Formats: sequence, C-alpha cells, structure tokens
Amino acid sequence: MGTDQYVGIEAVANYFNVSISTVRNWIKSNTIPASLVLKIGHTHRFKIADIEAALKGSPEPASAVQPDISDSTQVQLELDFNPDEDI
Repeated sequence: MGTDQYVGIEAVANYFNVSISTVRNWIKSNTIPASLVLKIGHTHRFKIADIEAALKGSPEPASAVQPDISDSTQVQLELDFNPDEDI
C-alpha cells in the first residue's frame, strides 16, 4: 500500500495498528485535521503520509492546504434561452 494514495478508514487503522474507533476519535478531536480528510458521502478517505505527519505534529503538507476561495470576483452567466423552442 502506497502512503500517497487515498485509503479508507480500515486501512488507516491497520497501518497504525489501532481500532477504527481510535481513528474516528482522532478525527473528532482534530488530531487528524479536517483538511486531511476527504469525505465522500459517509465515506472518509485519507493519505497515510499526511496522517503520519499530523500524528507526529508536523505542519500540514502543502497538498492539504485549502485554496483561498474568499475572492469576491463575480461571474455573470448569459443564457441563450428561447421559450418558443421545444426542448
């Protein structure tokens, strides 16, 4: 298993030799920062290398830094819609 690919919570628990409940507690207590968790529906995905760095107290890897989307640039869309045409 590569440490740079996304894996499920079971793989994280097995890698660190802990229970799934422990990994869930790490998420809830922010031991594993939310920025390192890829959540898809009810499924969580992790990169082992990122989790390992977080557990060692290292700063978050650059791959986990969220882009700043607070830019207030506005976008205007123009739709070409003719109500007389059948769709």
